[in-house]
Amino acid sequence: MTSSAGVMWVDQVVHGYKHGHRQLAATLELDESSAATMLSLSDLLVEPGTVSTYLTGYPLRQANRFVLARTWLAPEMPRPGCVWTHSLIIDYAALARLEDPSRLNGLFRRPSTSLADTFTERVSVRLEADRGMTSVPEERLSNILGQLYAGAGRGLFPAGDQEEDEALALTAWRQMWPRLRRGFFFCTATATELRARDAECVLLFLASRADPPRMSKVSRSEGLELLTKDAPSQKPTSLRKFMARYAADLSAPRLSAFALAEIHSRLASARSEQAMADAIQFIAKALPAEDAKLLKSDLLLGKFRGSANRELVVRDFVSALEGFAASPNVLDTKLFADHLIQLVTNREVSLETAIQSIGTPTVGTLGDVALQVIATELPAAFLGKVDVGEDLKIHLASLNPALYALPAFWPNGPADRQGLLQAALSAGCSPLDLFHLLKPTISGPEVAHLLRRGDSKVASAVLAGLPESPALVEAAALWIPALKDQPASFAVGVERLTSHPEILEVLAAEVTGSPLERAFSENLFLRLAKLKRGSDLPPPMLSVIALVRALERQTANPGELIRYGLDATVQRSLQRTLPSLAQLYLDRSLPPGGYLTDHPLLARLIREIVGRYVDGDRPDQWILDASDDLHVLHRLLSDVQDRLYGRRLLKGLQERTKRKRSGVPKAKSRILDDVLKPFRFW
Repeated sequence: MTSSAGVMWVDQVVHGYKHGHRQLAATLELDESSAATMLSLSDLLVEPGTVSTYLTGYPLRQANRFVLARTWLAPEMPRPGCVWTHSLIIDYAALARLEDPSRLNGLFRRPSTSLADTFTERVSVRLEADRGMTSVPEERLSNILGQLYAGAGRGLFPAGDQEEDEALALTAWRQMWPRLRRGFFFCTATATELRARDAECVLLFLASRADPPRMSKVSRSEGLELLTKDAPSQKPTSLRKFMARYAADLSAPRLSAFALAEIHSRLASARSEQAMADAIQFIAKALPAEDAKLLKSDLLLGKFRGSANRELVVRDFVSALEGFAASPNVLDTKLFADHLIQLVTNREVSLETAIQSIGTPTVGTLGDVALQVIATELPAAFLGKVDVGEDLKIHLASLNPALYALPAFWPNGPADRQGLLQAALSAGCSPLDLFHLLKPTISGPEVAHLLRRGDSKVASAVLAGLPESPALVEAAALWIPALKDQPASFAVGVERLTSHPEILEVLAAEVTGSPLERAFSENLFLRLAKLKRGSDLPPPMLSVIALVRALERQTANPGELIRYGLDATVQRSLQRTLPSLAQLYLDRSLPPGGYLTDHPLLARLIREIVGRYVDGDRPDQWILDASDDLHVLHRLLSDVQDRLYGRRLLKGLQERTKRKRSGVPKAKSRILDDVLKPFRFW
């Protein structure tokens, strides 16, 4: 069977009496099973006096064809009960294209003995339907549709007016979607209740004087009313197109006809966000979660909005995600990704809106599938700039870890990415790569976190990045402690650190007693001791630490190292440390009873301690500090044999103090006298 220029060619077969009921003419040859079915159904019995002609429609599944036949009583034949049957045979594909199958009714001719051999050519019919309505009783039509689309799908009705019964059968057949249309079995006059083996639904008009069997009553519904009002139209309607597209995707399409009709009505009339949301909720309730993949996918893709209502496409998307959450298999990932790209490109919806509408979904839900599509199918150019909350970013990146490598994916504010950084590290991202990625805006806590999770390369990168990141300097107290676990890296970069005044005190506190001490070589101490400071900088704490560590190690020949450390210490820096340095040196290097002249460095320390009380710009302040320092001096000088040297030191102290006495208040002058009393025995 072929069609062209809006015309379809139809095969025909004639059955009648010729030494028994048999096929008399045909334009095609059928398989044996299909031929046997046609032979049987072309000779149905009816009670005499009930009807003179009737229609029969039935599928030939094995031949992939449908038969529409008209049968006439043949009283002119010598054998009682003879009939003529003219059958039109349409393949399934052509039947789906035929807008109004009732047009085939005009092709029938009553055969006769003289005309039986004239049915040897195919006949044609227009595919397009006429505009108009078929006049049928609404109540009878509603009862028929109610039986066809409910329960077992068998409608058994008493035969009435021949033309009316035929119009009702053809009207119901015309409304069906292609798959159901080719599975329909009907007969407008039969004496018995026929059993159709290959039919999905059956409509029989019983031309019998016996009472027809009682059928279960179908309750009235909105869907049934919509189908009843739609059926008389000869042209395809939007409802029929809707059912043709979506019914085949259902597990029980015939039983879902009422729901489909109501769904179509709700979607077609949805002019607001709430109306569309209500329609989607109705779909979720009316159809099983695993059903209607195509319908739900189309809703997700915004196919039910015309250009005039394009602004509602976002709400449709959101409502569909909420309504179909339990239907993750409805999403065609490729179509969905293309759709989102188109929406974002056309500026009809922001990607942020789409993602936020999904939220953080439960695993296995539709929202989860949608986010997977967004994370894996959309170009990085879209995803990198998406502005959503941290939780959603973490979820997206868990689906596509490559997002962590996009600079634009990270919020600028450290407070907005704490969880994201932790998630990136947990996902196996390189701490070094993350440091370089975030370096322009990285914070102290973030650096500390990366240092704890990284290796020496991270520490080296942090130290190298200091000049470029003022935030690192300001937050030194937060991240420097993390370097305790990276002593080698810290030692290599310590000079860079000490170039920042804000870091010096933090370093002094962290280095003392930490593993970092063990990483300091003598050469490093020497470099620390040589560090130059401007007058506006805080005390060179590291220089002091360097000297202390050198003394503690009992370096055999501290030489230049101690000299540089001492110079840095006494040059108006940490003078309060001098006594402790002297005491430490004495404990480590001077045997009891030794002579100061053998230890010039210690002697110099003592001279510096003494000198601070007479050479300072504020002698009153020195006097207040003197009690602690001079107590140490007393012990130092008491432990050596060189009392003559001690007396000279004391005498020099007294003479220099007298010269400065004029600038010292009397009260504090007496304090100085009291402080010097322990030394008068010299």
